[in-house]
Amino acid sequence: MFAPKDYLLVECANLKQTLRETLRYRYGASSAEFYTECASRLKYVRHLIDGVAADDYPALSGLMGQLNGLSDLITAIERSHIEEFAWPFAKALQRISTSICKENDPLRETPLFFFRAEGGIVSYAVRAERNSPGIAGRKIYSVVFPRTLKDIVLLHAIIGHEIGHAAVASHPVALISIAKTLVSGSILEDQQQFYHWCATNISVSHEVSADYLREQATMWTEELFCDLFGLIVMGPAFLPAASSLLGATSRRVGVPFVPSHPPYGCRVAALLLAARTLKLLYSESPAGGRLAELCSPLDTAFVSEASKWTSGNFDILKPDSIESAAKALAAFARQFEFLSFGEPNAELLDQQLQLLRARVPPAGRYPAAVGEGSHVIKMVESTIIDFRHVLLAGWLRWSELATSAEADFRQINRLCSHAILQQEAITYWSAHSQATIT
Repeated sequence: MFAPKDYLLVECANLKQTLRETLRYRYGASSAEFYTECASRLKYVRHLIDGVAADDYPALSGLMGQLNGLSDLITAIERSHIEEFAWPFAKALQRISTSICKENDPLRETPLFFFRAEGGIVSYAVRAERNSPGIAGRKIYSVVFPRTLKDIVLLHAIIGHEIGHAAVASHPVALISIAKTLVSGSILEDQQQFYHWCATNISVSHEVSADYLREQATMWTEELFCDLFGLIVMGPAFLPAASSLLGATSRRVGVPFVPSHPPYGCRVAALLLAARTLKLLYSESPAGGRLAELCSPLDTAFVSEASKWTSGNFDILKPDSIESAAKALAAFARQFEFLSFGEPNAELLDQQLQLLRARVPPAGRYPAAVGEGSHVIKMVESTIIDFRHVLLAGWLRWSELATSAEADFRQINRLCSHAILQQEAITYWSAHSQATIT
């Protein structure tokens, strides 16, 4: 039989062996980074155990909790390497998320991300780990997605909302201030107005307490803020993704208690005004042009859907507050490399659509003829394209086909997924070529 402290020391040895078996060599360079970070944490916890008296049971119990947490983390990281998520999309997502998820702390190194699946159709999340002993180097984020949507990359645009939650955890002062601006003058600032609205519009029947209502209002505030964040990060592709997923899952009424998330109508009504403020509905540009023409079907569909909820009971945020918050958040996001969505080149977007119509991954410019006579072949010109522009091209193609018998949402997703894979290769080759030349 082991004494508690001896058992913890045995468990430390077990975790050390597990690390060697799983993360040290098996999955290449990326897992080596996780191995180094987890091994450092294990060493620190072992140091704490060594310094605790054998009969200090409360302290030993707390350290057991630390070992349990580290064991869960190592297992989750190992699971993330079984290809539950397309790695090219993961790499692209990590590229835009790294700068915003790094805390304003000179001691913090670049964070690490791992991707894993969960059941359900709305299990998207970016989870920042809480501070605990040994976490002094690299914070580790777990990115969660629904297993059944693994290959549906167009819907993955919703992950921009989840990056918002991680950003709030990393930059709470600045972003909570913007979130408060977003809900300024709304029902979310008054608990009684908030409860009355919920009772009237979604048939909530139990008030519970003022503290409970305040907590739920705070959660609604963060959800609405993260919708705005997702729009700024992922661009126009966020709108159909959010509308598709939230429209299917956020219309419940008759619940006994105030829910943790605002209803669908509140969210799309706010997103419509935010998109107009940020000039992301390109078809509404006074200048018109090819980009406006290309985006018109997609914009029209979202405006038609969101307009059902504007100027009514579900339009709970003040227009001036949305405009102020959108401008402030856009300015904040521009401080971080790769984070903000950039306007696509109309000519290139048009050629991406042509590729999709030809059932070719939209990874570059439309094929140009090479050769002469019967030996003519067509080659897609390699071009570095933001993966968010690939998602936009996919949604534009879907908007062309949505009412057609030819429509194949899965095929469009597969082509876009392949394009993102090719973009990772093009980006790597370009960077390697430049490094070699210089």
